Amino acid sequence: FAAWGEYEPLEFTIYPLRDMKDIRVEFSALEGPRGQRLPATALDVRYVRYLWVKPNYSAEGVYYRAPDALMPMPSSVALKQGENFRVWATIRVTPDTPAGIYAGRATVYEAGSAVRDIGLRLRVLPIVLEKDQRVHYALYYHHPYVEMGRAPDAFSREWQRRRADLEHLDMAEHGMNGITLGLSAPAPKDGRWNFAFDDFEQVMDLCRKYGF
Repeated sequence: FAAWGEYEPLEFTIYPLRDMKDIRVEFSALEGPRGQRLPATALDVRYVRYLWVKPNYSAEGVYYRAPDALMPMPSSVALKQGENFRVWATIRVTPDTPAGIYAGRATVYEAGSAVRDIGLRLRVLPIVLEKDQRVHYALYYHHPYVEMGRAPDAFSREWQRRRADLEHLDMAEHGMNGITLGLSAPAPKDGRWNFAFDDFEQVMDLCRKYGF
């Protein structure tokens, strides 16, 4: 279920008993009360990608394969026997969405043939959730402005600036109101620390822009 203004994930996992090729997942529209519908294009469909990661910060030369990143769903994928393939679709319920129960399906195809239908149901509640101002939701975050300061050219700097804007917007829309920040300074010379206050002010301006 989801309230107005919420993002809600619709998830399921495929556990392949054999290696599989040319797997495709398609979502239908979600049909609601009185002919209302949420189109399939309203779903942001992704999958959980496996990456080689370190078990902790201090480990060196030790890696393991773990589900880590939400990636856009490709037109088809190959699945490995015994390794979960998690499908993660997200929908944002806009304030003008009629309340009620919406139903649809996700269809899994192998080499062009449908092999499984998965029923989906989403209940839209006619309420807006209030924010508890006493609670802070923050993220351990490596700020793109750090990379922007190291960028070798104008194109790269603008790319990092745009990335920062989009990520702050996304965090704010998902209810976050804080991030971790640091004030950098190079090693002291002649016993004097030189903090990068101008760079930090740019970060603070961006936080203010999105209500952090």
